[in-house]
Amino acid sequence: MKVIDKAVLKLAGIYTLILLVVSIGFSVAFFGATNNELNRPIVQRAGFAQGRLSIDENESFRILMQQRDNEIRDNMLIFLIFINLGVLIFGAMASYFLARLTLKPIRRNMETQAQFVSDASHELRTPLTAMQMENEVALRDKSLDKKQLQELVKSNLEEVGKLRELTDRLLKLSLDEKPEITEIDVRELVNKTQTRWQKIADQQKIVIKNTTKSHKIQSNTELFLEILAILIDNAIKYSPRGSTVIVGSENGDVFVQDSGCGISDDDMPFIFDRFYRVEKSRVGDGFGLGLPLAKRLAEQIGFKITVESNDDTGVTFWARKV
Repeated sequence: MKVIDKAVLKLAGIYTLILLVVSIGFSVAFFGATNNELNRPIVQRAGFAQGRLSIDENESFRILMQQRDNEIRDNMLIFLIFINLGVLIFGAMASYFLARLTLKPIRRNMETQAQFVSDASHELRTPLTAMQMENEVALRDKSLDKKQLQELVKSNLEEVGKLRELTDRLLKLSLDEKPEITEIDVRELVNKTQTRWQKIADQQKIVIKNTTKSHKIQSNTELFLEILAILIDNAIKYSPRGSTVIVGSENGDVFVQDSGCGISDDDMPFIFDRFYRVEKSRVGDGFGLGLPLAKRLAEQIGFKITVESNDDTGVTFWARKV
């Protein structure tokens, strides 16, 4: 991203400038202290008592010491210049590396946000485009009867329902509120969720086998119900017609197992990414927001969503207490 690249260069420049100012400050102070020492009278530095040397010997010694002092000043000045050039070069390189490291999380977040906006725009555009095309065709057709108009309205309502589901899930993903924690019974919540999805399961001739045991846990009723709904809906969606979905629990941890064909190793790392959908082996309707939402809600109530995939038994999602 150009904005981040500019920010990296700007931050690296600031780091380099700070290092250079500090280095020059120490160099000036060191050179000043050394120069003051060299400017002291030779007699004071050497500890000679006046009268010990002849006039010619004293003058020759003074000239030699002055020449040595000038050489020391020149060498010290050259040395400090090279030191500061080194600080400038290597400091700039280190500053650029540190700036990139500092802004790396920001770059990653911006890229994620940009991808999220792009994906959300695509998902919103799909049902809107479908509704627009159906309505445009209907407007051109002057021979539409009442039944056809009812079918059109029904189709539009289905697309509106998809839009509402999408916006609701996007809203829940963006919220970061602290939920109220109370004591709940796992089996009671699973029974409520099963009742809610039983009709949809019956339409697919899918049996929901509930083996959940009664167990009290500290959690949030609404969020836990939403997590169960997502996992059961996901299991029904990806189970073949006439199969069984198993819902059970162990020590308060809940699992939902479908009868699908599993998830490949290539897809497994991405199933909790927003808008990611497995197209090859697990085909179903949806926006790719269910599992990311379940994961986020679980984190808010102290749970963790894990997954186990097996070609023979399908996929099992766990909601485990952390």
